[in-house]
Amino acid sequence: MARSHTLACRSSEKGSWNGQDVPDVVNGPDEAFDVIYSGAPSYPAPSHQAGKAYGMVGKTTTSTNASQAASGSEPRLAGNINLGSGGDRLVRDLDPGDYLLQAAAGNAVGTGARTAFAVFEGTPALFASGVADRSLPIDSLLAWSSGLPVKVDDCAIVGGHVWKATQAGTTGGTAPGAGVYGDTFADGGVIWTHTGRVALLHVDRPNGNSLTSTVVDQNGDDIAASAWLASTPVAVTISGEFGYAAFVARAGVSCRFRCVRFTEVDTPL
Repeated sequence: MARSHTLACRSSEKGSWNGQDVPDVVNGPDEAFDVIYSGAPSYPAPSHQAGKAYGMVGKTTTSTNASQAASGSEPRLAGNINLGSGGDRLVRDLDPGDYLLQAAAGNAVGTGARTAFAVFEGTPALFASGVADRSLPIDSLLAWSSGLPVKVDDCAIVGGHVWKATQAGTTGGTAPGAGVYGDTFADGGVIWTHTGRVALLHVDRPNGNSLTSTVVDQNGDDIAASAWLASTPVAVTISGEFGYAAFVARAGVSCRFRCVRFTEVDTPL
């Protein structure tokens, strides 16, 4: 059976899942399950299963534990963490290969607030501001809109493609679209240059999850939390070109992120 690599969020080890540590509920031979505890004084938090590196990078965050009812009795969704301003992101280090990707976000109480997140490949250095070519400065990652003031080196994510402003200005009425490294696009007073970076996954749902015990999934759908594990995954490839880490980052707005899960695709012999 294919092995899954799961990274989930909690504000404490125990409490809202019958007093059990969540990894104890779901760990098995076919799932490597790690938890980010935002209540810990530093990141990465203690690991419950040896394996690839993982952790939280960014400023101090807030999080909550969800009750079993709010999580749809799905322990992988037993908490959420607020990825906000300052380049907050989670990392799950993965070997190159093909995976089926699932993700879940949204407040456990169902506020309906805009939910936006993206998953990228990249080492930490590639996510810092003002660094080498093909970098992706998360602090400057914007969700494109018309009439948006843009500074040099701001990045916009459109359909998963990341464009960096090489001329400051105000955006016009047409966003850049797909492209390849080095392409340029005139947008109002802004000149965008394609960074060569394309998100493995980009979700931006304006009305988020509007009901309790629902989540926004990897397809941008608002679904019952109890149905998330069976939801249709997105096929992605970790190339290793940018390092083996998969980052989950904000895309211009705060995001209550719950879980990301990569399932290896078996390759026939």
